[in-house]
Amino acid sequence: NCFVSLPWVQSVSSLLHTHHISTSFENVRIIKASSMFSSLSRLALIFLVVAAIGTVVGQTAPKPIKTLCTLPIYQDITVSCHAAFASRYYASNFSTIDWRWRMITPNEGSEGPSAKNFVKSWVLSGENCDLLVGPGYSFIAASMSPLVEIPWVDASATSTELSDKKIHPFYSRVIPTDEVGAAAAGLIYAKFGWTRTNILCSDEAYGRSIAAGVTNSLRDAGGEVDETRCFQPSASEETLRKAIEVFLRSKTKVVFVAGLPFHSWYTHFKKVVKELKASEKLIFFFGDAFCSTGDRSYVELVGGLCATYTGSAATMKPFLNAMQTWDRTAEFDRLRALGYAEESIDRCKSDTDIYAVLGHDAAIHGMTALTNYEAELASGKTAADLGTKVDFLRKQISYAATGKIELESNGDRLVVDLVLYNAFDASTE
Repeated sequence: NCFVSLPWVQSVSSLLHTHHISTSFENVRIIKASSMFSSLSRLALIFLVVAAIGTVVGQTAPKPIKTLCTLPIYQDITVSCHAAFASRYYASNFSTIDWRWRMITPNEGSEGPSAKNFVKSWVLSGENCDLLVGPGYSFIAASMSPLVEIPWVDASATSTELSDKKIHPFYSRVIPTDEVGAAAAGLIYAKFGWTRTNILCSDEAYGRSIAAGVTNSLRDAGGEVDETRCFQPSASEETLRKAIEVFLRSKTKVVFVAGLPFHSWYTHFKKVVKELKASEKLIFFFGDAFCSTGDRSYVELVGGLCATYTGSAATMKPFLNAMQTWDRTAEFDRLRALGYAEESIDRCKSDTDIYAVLGHDAAIHGMTALTNYEAELASGKTAADLGTKVDFLRKQISYAATGKIELESNGDRLVVDLVLYNAFDASTE
């Protein structure tokens, strides 16, 4: 045995030290076949050492993994699908973070979204999430809020009750509140010269919020509300009939409709309006929920109006085209097993709506904020310098399909473009 002290070995030793690789050549010994190395043995050792250097020097620290979680909604899972695919489609924009997606699936049953089921699902499955997009409905968000302690961006819950950050400290959203929506409705009333209205509302967070907003907006402009009829989401056909009959007797012929279309009252409402031919005598003005999803059956009531938000088709087109190639077989099989409607799953494959577009935007805004937060920490700043992740997210300005996303300090968004639809006939708007 002899100690290796050849010049090429010393060069390799310098290279290893240059790259801060701890190596002791005092322990490196070569077995000699005679009094000197064979060329083959020497070449083999060079390859081994260079390979080791390449492996060690070429390694980079793995990117931190962050998980975006979504909550699919019964009969309307497009928001979840759009947010989920955004985490993949825009991955190259977030090169310092390895963004993953996980779907938290509540077993909702046949009666539609249940706050109890969503809360249960979050308790059982939400602990490994870094960012939450959803759930989409105000009454579910309000029920989940005491349990969610991570950055949270909603796409479609609009109740002003969620603006109180003492009660909902982690909650933010990329859709304006009902207060903003109601102010827009007030501008539409003014445009048509309407100074009075009747209100039909569902007694839940969204219905109460937008009904109050329209009332205040109209009164601030010097107008007034004549008749208001509110009811439980499960109200009977007879309850709806009595309300419509009151409006038909009223001198005011505009009725603002505040509620959610998946609740059973809406089916009764459409039936009664058709039977009484009420749309021939009344103008029904629907809140954004009625023309923001796949259920746009308000057009059956000819002459009806519906105002909702809008986004850029140019931004969404390449995104939607790419989404068609995404293999979501496993996720769809899970949804089927839990009783999700095949129609809803098909819409996730090929459809979009403004809430889904806002789900896309919510994912972009949340991922942008948290990626930038980690970058600031890596640059030497501290959490004390940056504030909480939630505060940082609310200060973040991003750009997506619905334009510039800028939030207030309480996480509410003020500005999004609005579009007004008119039901021209039973199938056209």
